Amino acid sequence: WTGGSEPFDDSSWTHGVYVDGKTGGVGYDTETQYIPWISYNVKSRMLNTSRYAYIRIPFIADTAELAGVSFLKLRMRYDDGFVAYLNGQEIARSPGITENPWAATSHETTAFEEFSVTQHQGKIKDGQNILAIFGINATTTSTDFIISAELIAGVDNSIPPDVAPTAR
Repeated sequence: WTGGSEPFDDSSWTHGVYVDGKTGGVGYDTETQYIPWISYNVKSRMLNTSRYAYIRIPFIADTAELAGVSFLKLRMRYDDGFVAYLNGQEIARSPGITENPWAATSHETTAFEEFSVTQHQGKIKDGQNILAIFGINATTTSTDFIISAELIAGVDNSIPPDVAPTAR
């Protein structure tokens, strides 16, 4: 399910309720904190039922365009934890998620947190790619849950073009 050995048949997966006009997050909120960022409401699938969500985000990449990229970062808005995979290989996890990715303590924020994943830039393939997120809620009775992700590639213009990006 994490990608890397496509095709993967997720047609039997249960999905959340699509909320039109939102920015792409997966989650639920019995109050209002995360509502602005929820595109797929999974309240009926998670609240009092499950602590986990398996999320697959397909994207297309042109590796020729990535040739000049000097950084890759994963921006995550999450409650309570996550493990992120790029084409089947782990690239990041939230603090506190160690050998046991099924454990998570409470983490509440509405802001994105950035994780440098530049060392995983080579895992992006030309064409179809999968960013997969294993979302973890602290308890089944939690009143909210959110996973919202952005994978950003860019050029650090503070590095002169004649200096290797690794020479910092």
